[in-house]
Amino acid sequence: MLKPPENHPELILASTSTARVTIFRNLKLPFRPIAPQFAESEDLSLDPATRALENGRGKTLSIDASISNPCALPPLVIGSDQVCTSASGQTLHKPGKRDRAVDQLRQVSNQWVSFYTSVVVAQSSIVLSESVVQSRVKFRSLNDAQIERYVDADQPYHSAGSLLLEGAGLRLIQQIDTPDINALYGFPAIKLLDLLDQLGFEPSYQTSSELS
Repeated sequence: MLKPPENHPELILASTSTARVTIFRNLKLPFRPIAPQFAESEDLSLDPATRALENGRGKTLSIDASISNPCALPPLVIGSDQVCTSASGQTLHKPGKRDRAVDQLRQVSNQWVSFYTSVVVAQSSIVLSESVVQSRVKFRSLNDAQIERYVDADQPYHSAGSLLLEGAGLRLIQQIDTPDINALYGFPAIKLLDLLDQLGFEPSYQTSSELS
């Protein structure tokens, strides 16, 4: 593991997703979002937690270290991935379109599903720390009309499990079991802060004027 520098490097979020950017902004972390150049693996031979870690690593390490000023400290790059599985262990992918979203939500009506959300911190293309947070969600018993109204309202076509908990998806849920609600939104913020603390980094707070 690299020894953390005495002063703090730039933080780069290996994502431009609205949910993840919003979490970082709400934490008032000084950061720069960059879209990773990485194709997510759907290797079903890996368990869901391992797959979330592999994809999180891939996204994080795809960010070129040369993006930082060569005279400055190498940036800390932070990536994440989320894998969703049904009670039977079936992976619930991002549906991509309406009919698949409706089908997925029919499958999980009145069932528990699990979300595995990774966080990976790297510097100079070396992984410094990584972890996976598991969350569980119990769906209400849903009929087709309820499912279709929700899908048309939230259009969760790019969300694992066809669910936007930060949106109207909460209306479908009976119970949530998670150490960090942000993990269900797509990024385990509490675990990230813990990893940064373990590495000796305490980022400054970004002011409102800097965020605008």
